[in-house]
Amino acid sequence: MDNELSNINSWREVHETLMPDWAPMSMKINGNERDFHIKRTRRRYDRAFKISVVAELESGKPLAEIARERSIHPSLPSRWREELAENPDEGFSGSGNKYNDQARIAELERLLGQAHAEIELLKKAFAITQKKVREGRIRPM
Repeated sequence: MDNELSNINSWREVHETLMPDWAPMSMKINGNERDFHIKRTRRRYDRAFKISVVAELESGKPLAEIARERSIHPSLPSRWREELAENPDEGFSGSGNKYNDQARIAELERLLGQAHAEIELLKKAFAITQKKVREGRIRPM
């Protein structure tokens, strides 16, 4: 395996070399198999949600804090504020759906799966490095 690592050019090659039998595409969480590399659909927010975000922004709450708490992109509150200022009566008239808790749970499970995959990869890389140190092929830092 050590000879295989000397010719690696990308992170993907490292992953495939260290973890050939491990599929990062799916993982079992709470007994359910989840796919973590699915195409993300565009989230839609209803009028009440957007107005509540704009109200928080108008109250002086920092933009970054609002975006972090609501799990939205930082550019959205400012865009929504401008849109509401242009047309307060009919602003946000689209058919948005409330970003529900199940979507947030799915997103967090996806992030957990990615973190787990990274941890497993780093564990294997560390074990290989430790083996090389013990054999005297490389010096510890």
